[in-house]
Amino acid sequence: MDEDDIIIHENQLSAYLGEIGNRRAEFCRTYTTYKRTALADIVAGINREAQAKGKTIYCHKGCTVCCHVYVVASLQECEAIVHYLYQQEAVMRHFVDAFRSWRRCIEVIRDSFFDIGHLQQKRLSHIDTKDDDKAFSAALLKYTKQNIPCPFLKDGACLIYEVRPYACAGLVSTTPSSWCTASHPSHKKIVLLRADVNLDSDPPYFANPVSEVFLTNMPALVYEIIRYGWVFLSRVPGCSHLKNEIGTL
Repeated sequence: MDEDDIIIHENQLSAYLGEIGNRRAEFCRTYTTYKRTALADIVAGINREAQAKGKTIYCHKGCTVCCHVYVVASLQECEAIVHYLYQQEAVMRHFVDAFRSWRRCIEVIRDSFFDIGHLQQKRLSHIDTKDDDKAFSAALLKYTKQNIPCPFLKDGACLIYEVRPYACAGLVSTTPSSWCTASHPSHKKIVLLRADVNLDSDPPYFANPVSEVFLTNMPALVYEIIRYGWVFLSRVPGCSHLKNEIGTL
């Protein structure tokens, strides 16, 4: 094991210790139960919408085009994913190894990657301009063209499917899957259905951050949590009080 592996293992062992750890674990269990129901509702809703419009959903297991796009998720979602990883050692190992390859690919488009995050926050704060929207779309397209696979993708399947982000569950294609590839001649003709997900209705994070909707890149946030543990969580705006509570572990 290298130094990072040792630290990740230590964070896993201390994640749910003591009173604060119990609160964190209880949040993860409760949120995961909620999320599974929410994901099922999203899928059912999209299916109903497609049927009402006379559309066919072409997404299927083994089609991984959407697994190569920039994916955002909330702090709650990523905490639930981390909790899932801690119970699935093989999935955890795959993610850690795959993330390192993913991160090297991100370095190629480092500026665009961080531009996406910055512009995403402006959109969430409703202070983005038309120029910001154009820049955001351009940065997303540049990311997609790199064809970087999600670190949770293995053999054409999602390893965290039952706790996957809303962003993954809430997007389907009603045109042939092959069209979704950016290089396909009919790519500009694709028709997508997107679920209207209200993150404000999600259960709040247990540590009461300043904003209940904390969105950022999913793989990066998951890795930050497992690599830096409580240190990272105490840096979330509004969660600095965790520093004192951590000392009781």
